[in-house]
Amino acid sequence: MAKKPKRCCRCNRRVRGAGAQWCVDIALGAGGLGTVDAIICPRCATPWEHLQREVNDSTVRYEWVGNHVKRVPKFTEAAGAL
Repeated sequence: MAKKPKRCCRCNRRVRGAGAQWCVDIALGAGGLGTVDAIICPRCATPWEHLQREVNDSTVRYEWVGNHVKRVPKFTEAAGAL
């Protein structure tokens, strides 16, 4: 069975391509692991959600651990390069 495409939680629009401009709401759980709670298309996202996405993209790296997402600060990578 094929995996169903992800859709915007507000307008039901399908994610096409990489979905780089889409906003994702991650619910953090125990141990710093989170699950994808909602996906929001660029048309439905508020300016605040766009700002949060930009800040997170520049400061946090995301890694998949099974079905969960782990957030790793990017500044640790830069500090190791010094």
